[in-house]
Amino acid sequence: MPNDFSPLYAALKSSAEYQRLEEELSLGRGPVAVFGLSEAHRTNIAAALHAHCGRTTLIVAPSAQAAQRIHEELCCYHSGALLFPIREMPLNAHSYVQSQELTFRRLRVLLALLLGETVPIVAPIEAVMQRMAPPDAIRACMQTVRVGMEISPDSLLKRFVDAGYTREEVCEGRGQLARRGGYIDIFPVTAENPVRIEFFGDEVDTMREFDPVSQRSTENISLALVPPATELPLDRDMRQKGIAALRNKPRYQLETETLREGGTPPNALALLPVFCREAFTLMDYLPEDAVTLIDEPARVDESA
Repeated sequence: MPNDFSPLYAALKSSAEYQRLEEELSLGRGPVAVFGLSEAHRTNIAAALHAHCGRTTLIVAPSAQAAQRIHEELCCYHSGALLFPIREMPLNAHSYVQSQELTFRRLRVLLALLLGETVPIVAPIEAVMQRMAPPDAIRACMQTVRVGMEISPDSLLKRFVDAGYTREEVCEGRGQLARRGGYIDIFPVTAENPVRIEFFGDEVDTMREFDPVSQRSTENISLALVPPATELPLDRDMRQKGIAALRNKPRYQLETETLREGGTPPNALALLPVFCREAFTLMDYLPEDAVTLIDEPARVDESA
């Protein structure tokens, strides 16, 4: 195979990764092309490769429809297979609305990668190339709560709000939290049930899962992982960069005031380059030993 790569590889890989691939080729390893597989057999082979390698596997599809089909077929072989959907595009810089379900599905993939889960992931090329927040920003907002942990309810509540959770009177859906007296209810975006955290002073005394409909406790737990509820959790540095970039622009007065008050503008994702100058994509979340499979490279290259 020649040592020059198509524009697709250049788009997907950073320059450092590009050099690593060239080194792999010189050692007799690297990209491999497989021809002659029918559509019915490609997912079968992908599932077999994932099972054989035992590593995170990313399958890049040429379109959202193709990714959905591959994911449905892949689930027949691996029930934990994940689909990374395309982020919805804003109509303009001041209005951005994305369904919570879509956000949570994308976050589920990012969290699986950051937690080191070796799962097969299917993504259309458009989703792979969309700009994203730095992995460290998502990782820094992952909060582990344990029984016996020393933290004030107000401090923990602020951490949850900064991580994108919305405060409600009653915690009923994913991404919500509620404060009632000496306990906090929160519904982690990747959990099946919400969690009730009860305090004794500044110590986590007990934690229980509860039914979101009846609000009745179901079972005691000793540990809960609460990931961020947004693709763009803003730390202090990113918030200051946003304020500095927007404060002299009258069109963004509302966004600037929201940032100064410690909030997150609803159109923050549309302004992602303001908060983070360096470009990150899904490829930056993959482990170094991940296997990337490109379904129909010519079509993927055209879409890219």
